[in-house]
Amino acid sequence: MIPETKTMVIEAEGWFVLRLHQASEDDPRYRIFASWRANDRWRLSSGALSFNELKIADSNLIWPQVSGNTYQLPFTGESGATYYTASVLERYLCELKTTLVHVKVGLSELTTWASYSTRNDTNIRKSEDFDYETTFYEFYALCSEFFRSVREAIIWFDTAKLASFGQRVPREIILEFGMSGMVAIKDYLTAKSQGSFE
Repeated sequence: MIPETKTMVIEAEGWFVLRLHQASEDDPRYRIFASWRANDRWRLSSGALSFNELKIADSNLIWPQVSGNTYQLPFTGESGATYYTASVLERYLCELKTTLVHVKVGLSELTTWASYSTRNDTNIRKSEDFDYETTFYEFYALCSEFFRSVREAIIWFDTAKLASFGQRVPREIILEFGMSGMVAIKDYLTAKSQGSFE
């Protein structure tokens, strides 16, 4: 393992992003397991609370962590690990009583969130009254059957203008009406899938 030092940029060779259960709101939700082939080195990041600071630069994800360190994750390094570093990750997840298939966040989802983080229209995502990611995942848990991927659902959640709701996008409807808005959107998607709406 690489020891923690002063704040720095860490350029991962291989990496996994893990979405972990939070014991409290202040606990990091996302952690990076980074590794390097040379000497079977690995490092577990201090974590990030959200995707808000996740950015794309060239073919890399750039993500500041709560320690102040910033991780640079090359697109080509997703799921990269040696036999040894993969076994370290597996043991860590075993201690948490979970598996990689349950906690891994894929590159497609990360790049989608990063593209929204860099938009000019971020005021609703930064609102103290609206936890964007938690709300999205509650919506996705309720409506995942209508989407082929998380990526497709994120884009629809943030951009689809629904005529039945006055041309508002789903996130705006949920912000105003909460769970009843979410249920109304699910009813809309159900009706649409059955051909009741155009």
